Amino acid sequence: MVISSPSTEELRKLLERFESETFGIRVGNAAQTADVALEGDLSKRGLDAYQQAYTRYTFCAVCEPQDGWVTILSEALWASEIIRRLRPAVQRFDVHIARPN
Repeated sequence: MVISSPSTEELRKLLERFESETFGIRVGNAAQTADVALEGDLSKRGLDAYQQAYTRYTFCAVCEPQDGWVTILSEALWASEIIRRLRPAVQRFDVHIARPN
């Protein structure tokens, strides 16, 4: 499913809809078209398929809302950039942001 630039309300509804499921997100120009290789790999390997594909995107993320975690995979964004952008949005929550080793 491709959702180009969802509004805040659309994004909220999507997150509410999938709040009890693990799901993946891919962002970037490559996300505007079908990725047959990734979609086939997702059907075989599940969300582990993003480990092979994330370099084609600005980032991919694996989200587990029920347990409260998100793993972001990116070669385009530095961990410090992701943290800088996320921190203001999540400050009011009890959140632990971890950088990779």
